[in-house]
Formats: sequence, C-alpha cells, structure tokens
Amino acid sequence: MLRHTGTKNVDDPITVVRADSATWNVPRMDGHRLSQVHGQWGAETQLTRTELPYGETVLSSRRGTTSHHANPWVMLDDGTATEEHGRVHSCALAWSGSWQLTVQRLPTERVAVSAGAGHSPITTQLLPGAELRTPVSAAAYTEGGFGGTSRAWHRYLLDHVLPHPGELRPVLYNSWEATEFEVSVEGQSALAERAAALGVELFVMDDGWFGARTHDAAGLGDWTPNPERFPDGLTPLINRVHELGMRFGLWVEPEMVNPDSDLYRAHPDWVLHHPTRRRTEARNQLVLNLARPDVAAWMYDRLDELLTKNDIDFLKWDFNRPFTEAGWPDAEGDPDALWADHVHHLYAVIDPAPGRPPAPAHRVLRQRRCPARPRHPRPHRPGVDVRQHRRPRPSRLPLPRRHGRCPGRRRRPHPLERGRTRPRRRAGGRVQARPATGAAGPAVPVAGPGRR
Repeated sequence: MLRHTGTKNVDDPITVVRADSATWNVPRMDGHRLSQVHGQWGAETQLTRTELPYGETVLSSRRGTTSHHANPWVMLDDGTATEEHGRVHSCALAWSGSWQLTVQRLPTERVAVSAGAGHSPITTQLLPGAELRTPVSAAAYTEGGFGGTSRAWHRYLLDHVLPHPGELRPVLYNSWEATEFEVSVEGQSALAERAAALGVELFVMDDGWFGARTHDAAGLGDWTPNPERFPDGLTPLINRVHELGMRFGLWVEPEMVNPDSDLYRAHPDWVLHHPTRRRTEARNQLVLNLARPDVAAWMYDRLDELLTKNDIDFLKWDFNRPFTEAGWPDAEGDPDALWADHVHHLYAVIDPAPGRPPAPAHRVLRQRRCPARPRHPRPHRPGVDVRQHRRPRPSRLPLPRRHGRCPGRRRRPHPLERGRTRPRRRAGGRVQARPATGAAGPAVPVAGPGRR
C-alpha cells in the first residue's frame, strides 16, 4: 500500500509511474524455461514454453481486461521438468483489468518476476490523504512438476478463493445455440420443458430478452424485458422453470452498450471516448466508462432492480470486447484513473466489501473474465463504493468463477470428498500470496502431484 501523507489543498499530488504488487526472486537453476498461455475464442489458454532470453521479457494486456488473449500467469523451470517431476516456480496476479508481468534474466543467471496492475505509459495521480493498494500477487513452488503446480493452484483456489468449494455445480442448459435472438416466453418455456426432461438443473436464457434486442446491433444497455416478447415480464417464464424443478439464470453484459439504445441516446458521454476520435464499435457495441461514479451507480441500480423484481438464481455475465479510445474527457481529476477505477467499481458491484450488504451480482452465481480474486483484504479507493444502504438479500447458489461460458457439468469431487483414503504424497507444494505491502504472506501447504 502507498499512502500520500501530505495535506489537502497544500501539497501536490504524487505521480506513481509504476507500482507492482510483488517481485519474486527465483533461485538459481541450471537453465531457465518460461511457460505462458495465450489464446483466442475457441482456442483458449494455448501453452507456450520457450527458453528465457537475457534481459527483460514483458507480458502485458492493454485491453482493459485479462481474458483468454493473455493471462497474468507464468511458470519457470530449468528446462527438464515434466508433468510429474521437477522443480517449478510460478506466479499469478489477481486482477481483472490491464496488467504487466516482467521476467528479467541477468547475465549472472539471476531471475526475477514482477507482476502488477496497469500498463505503460499509464500513471496514477495520488492526491494528499489518498492511498493506493495494489492487487494480490500469489506464487507457487513445487517439486512435483507441472502436474504438481496445477494441483498447488487448485488447492489455493479451493482454500482461499472459491466461497463454496465443496458444492457441486448444477447441470446447466443455455438457450443461445437453440434460439439465438428468437426469444419469447412461449419458446423459452417449451425449451425449458425439454431441458428438464434431460435432467438439467439450471436453465439459462441468453441474449435477446431485453429492450429492442432482436439482433446484435440494438438494445444493449436497456435492461428491461422486451414488452412484445415478455408482455407480463420475466415472472411467468421464471415460475415455469421453477415448476419444472430447475433454477433460472439470465444473460447480461452490463459494461457494454449499443449506440442504438435508449441508454446511449440519453447518455452518449457515458462511454469510453476521445472527443476528436471516431468511436470504434466491436460487435456493434461500445464500452461504458464504469470509472464514472454515475455509471457505476446506474449499473448497480439496474442490476438491483432486475434481481429484486425477479426470482433469478444465476447471472451469466458476459464481456465481449476490449477497451478502445479509452478516454474520459470530462474527468474531474486524472483521466488515466479510468483503467483502475473501472475495475474497482466492477468489484463493488460483483463482490461486497466486509460489513456491507450484498451487492447485486453477489446474490447469484457469477462469471466474469479472469481468475477469482483471493479473499485477502480488498483494495479500496476513496469514493469508489457504490453500495449505499441496500437491503441484504441472501445468495441462492454457490459462486463459481468465469471466464466465458458457464460450467455445464458437475465438478468432479476430490477423492477425499468421496470418502476415499488420502492419496500418497510424492512431493510437496506450497502457494504464497504476497499482499500489497510486498511482505510475503504465510505459506499455504497443498496436496502433492498425485495423479487423479
């Protein structure tokens, strides 16, 4: 954490050029091989392993998101590790926006990995009295090869990230491939009956239920049921799904807007833009500037209204395009703050801070675009909280993580959950989470690399 201890209206802001969450020094090895993942739609998390060159290797995302294109995670080994054997070091950054990860190899064979939020040349203006908390960077070490590394991270997620790690995920059916935008209460009810006959436990109605959303170029941002397709609202369909013994889920993409929508016509200044540049559309949509407090409050209210009026068990939260023309012309302070404050406001909607009522998206199953943030102290910035005096509403389902499609099958129970004897440990592994101050947190022992 970095705090400006100066006096307001007296001292100048501090320009923070770079503040990484952690730098992990890797012990000397006979060689250095770097493993990372990249990908695209339909080809996510493609693994690449290369010899680590001398100098700095910079991995980064300037897209405003982590996503499957690039992920803030790496592994390092001496070039001989296999799936079952060998020493492997790895680290990850728990952040949902732009990021930068730098791996440095010196001529002396010293190697260090630095991970942090943001990207160059974006800076942060820290006002007197304000503080900057960096996101958590976690690291793992195992002598059980790449398989041991995977299981170390799995144990870390189960012990420190997932709110309900022991619960089975429901069998899910999503309406998109069957109907696309041809959505109606009659058609979805008939589809739900077929899904129930197959043994589905969670029925999700995808895109096309709201506003003028009869195609992908209109309606995004108008989160009220289409009056022609759902003349009595969503209640009849939800009731029918529940009568069939299933839970009901709904598709949303709250961070996006179509130019052909009531929201954009009323607030064209709410999107990321520069006044002298064309607003580039991707998938016929623009990105809302969630760093704006009024946009964050609008999103909270719309989701709160949607979940209060309807007995919804699950939200499929989509994010289908990156940032472009990422400007904030009428910002009262630092316009570069949009990169971090977008994420902070997003977290305020998805995940309640300690002692606060549940935020709208925390009441249901959630999925977004990067690994879950660990349950460590929340990063906080003054003026970011948009959850004001909301009545609590209990969660109905456990909260799995995202990216992309919602899980469609049950999670395979761990052998211990099925009453089997503990698998024999052939090698140990541990994960450390380093808080914003840079001090190493307590090591969390995890299961070894025994094969499943």
